[in-house]
Amino acid sequence: MDTEMDLSPSTSLPKSSDQTSSSDLRHRVTALYPNALTRIYSVPSVHYAKGIIPGTSRYKLVPGPGQESDFGDDFVQNHVMVNLEELGNSRQEAMFILSRVSVGNCCNKPSYYAAAAQHLGLSDLETHLRNEEEDSRGETDFLLIHRQHGILIGIIKPVGQIQACPQNPQPPADAYVANVVVKAVEQLDRSEKVVRHLVFDIQPGLTVRKTLFLPYVSSRQLQRVLDNAPLLRQTVCGSLFAANAVEAVQLCCCSDQLSQPASYWHVTPAVLSQLRTWWQHRMAYTEDTLLTDEKYLDIVARWVLGNVF
Repeated sequence: MDTEMDLSPSTSLPKSSDQTSSSDLRHRVTALYPNALTRIYSVPSVHYAKGIIPGTSRYKLVPGPGQESDFGDDFVQNHVMVNLEELGNSRQEAMFILSRVSVGNCCNKPSYYAAAAQHLGLSDLETHLRNEEEDSRGETDFLLIHRQHGILIGIIKPVGQIQACPQNPQPPADAYVANVVVKAVEQLDRSEKVVRHLVFDIQPGLTVRKTLFLPYVSSRQLQRVLDNAPLLRQTVCGSLFAANAVEAVQLCCCSDQLSQPASYWHVTPAVLSQLRTWWQHRMAYTEDTLLTDEKYLDIVARWVLGNVF
């Protein structure tokens, strides 16, 4: 099987106007991504020089001139993205993985902004966009749009990673992890609210799930943190719709489910098995039967064309 991802569209098309019909937008998506209904597409926004890893067909992230200051954030983004790509390839299902998704980019289009403001409320929408701008530095978001399972919102928190020495990441203190998780859950809940309203006109009640990516925190440590913080445990369980702390940890993607930082491009069969287990817990138990091919393409068009083109 060809394991290489389509990391860019197959052709270039002009931007559509705000009055473009849904059918025209679906045509744009299928022209840019011909197999949108049958395979995975990854749409990263990292623009770094890449060096091919000897003996593989995988690229690793290398900072370009003048980009070293932001390299740490993009390192963790690339780490998680490589793992998600490998998982998607192994499943051979239709999905789009978007990184660094901006609600603001979608809302810059007057028709999208009006729809979101109508359902969410103008003041709430503007508050979210302001929060998004403040939160964007130092963390990476993912939006995974799946043909059968709906939308997964993911927030990455790189707590615990020493970027200057990825071969030797240091476990962070529990109290620090707790503080980071509190902020991450707040961001997840804000993002969920806006995402739901931005797809409401396409499919009311669309399945929207959430997850935390903690690539340098172990499941055991996260479990310990939640066990020792009742209020945090209640908050996390409520946000992820988990019955208890054990289930909440299973719905998060921790270091146990990801490749090693020093060789993040090497996703071993053992890691892939852990990723599949996480996926089963977080996504694959139920399917969104209301999501038709046309509605799926409409949602992809809204987020991909709104954020990339």
